[in-house]
Amino acid sequence: MRFKNHQFVFMLLGCGLSTTAFANGNIVNSDPVISKENPEQDFKFKVNGTVRTNYRDEHWDSDNNGKFLFDLARIDVKAEYKQFFFDGNYVLQDDRRAIEHAFIGAKLNSENTLTAGYVYKPFAIYPYPQNAWSFQIPFFLGYGDSVAPGIDWHYFNQDYDFHAGFFPTMMTENLRFSPELGDYQKLANTIAATQSKQANSKRNQVNFRLARKFTLPYGKQEFGASASFAQLHNSITDDDGKYSAFAVHSINNYNQWKLQTSIIHYDYDPKNPTGVSSDSVLFQANGFNPAYLIASKATVYNASLSYKIPVSKTSIPYLTSISIYDDYSIMVKDKKEWSDSQMNTFGVQFNALPFIVWVDLTYGKNIPSLGGKYNSTGYTSTTSQLSNDWVYRTNINIGYYF
Repeated sequence: MRFKNHQFVFMLLGCGLSTTAFANGNIVNSDPVISKENPEQDFKFKVNGTVRTNYRDEHWDSDNNGKFLFDLARIDVKAEYKQFFFDGNYVLQDDRRAIEHAFIGAKLNSENTLTAGYVYKPFAIYPYPQNAWSFQIPFFLGYGDSVAPGIDWHYFNQDYDFHAGFFPTMMTENLRFSPELGDYQKLANTIAATQSKQANSKRNQVNFRLARKFTLPYGKQEFGASASFAQLHNSITDDDGKYSAFAVHSINNYNQWKLQTSIIHYDYDPKNPTGVSSDSVLFQANGFNPAYLIASKATVYNASLSYKIPVSKTSIPYLTSISIYDDYSIMVKDKKEWSDSQMNTFGVQFNALPFIVWVDLTYGKNIPSLGGKYNSTGYTSTTSQLSNDWVYRTNINIGYYF
């Protein structure tokens, strides 16, 4: 395995470091399997992890129906020494590997931190813009659980939260956990006929995210705005296009209710070779799933509503809470002849550590992950066999956290 020098340095800075077990939008606090704290030296070290499996029923021609499928195994490690900290993890997905995030950081003072490594890209609602195990549309467009080699400055106080990040390059292709723009020559699990001339990658990306926070008698509230800009380098033409994205978001709590909403508009303007359309760009994570094309310009609307029901341990052992949720997102493409993509997940999460269970019912139209090869043009021209048809999937995810 070969890495460019700066990518190798970032990996060394953050390899294998994290805090608690994350599960698609929910932070799971489990007792660490390894823990060491020395108050005299201000040193803390914890190791957690998870193993998860899916039981799936997909209502299209699929080999996954009625089977337990391996989801992932992950190790999370966190370390702190005085004002310095480490945070990251390592993920196994069948024969693929991924780093969801991995960085070192320093608490500069009570209101400022600086992190470097494989850092979350601050933008809109992040890292998880949904409640369900099933990711919504923003994730598949690069706006959920998205990291890159770079640095992030975080300023925060009681009223405001501000991030400014700089990312000179993208996450290494074979280690990505979340989808990102891709150059065909560097990706696996691709389709040559429709993707071989896609050769774009981001360089020198900057992200800004500002949020106004306040607390009302019934819960915490947040309203914010984000912006992102990058060069869009094409390896065939050796020319630079440009990328930009803007978002507004809100996170509103009302007792046991929580509502998250966002609007994202993005614009890829690549400098492709003559004869290669600029209407779409190529995306993929680490090759675990096939690469796919997305519209170069679109607006994405996202809303997630949840209700948390506390449960007494005396009534049901180990079960501490039940969350009922509904996540909805729609992608409206600038190219008017391309139909919208829509996705909705209704589900329930059972928190009974060391186990957490999600039961998701997901409906979607023009979503490649719902329908597979029969819906491959879902984020672009919608000309596949299942295009403009509603497709649904039932998924039960069972996770053991240690």
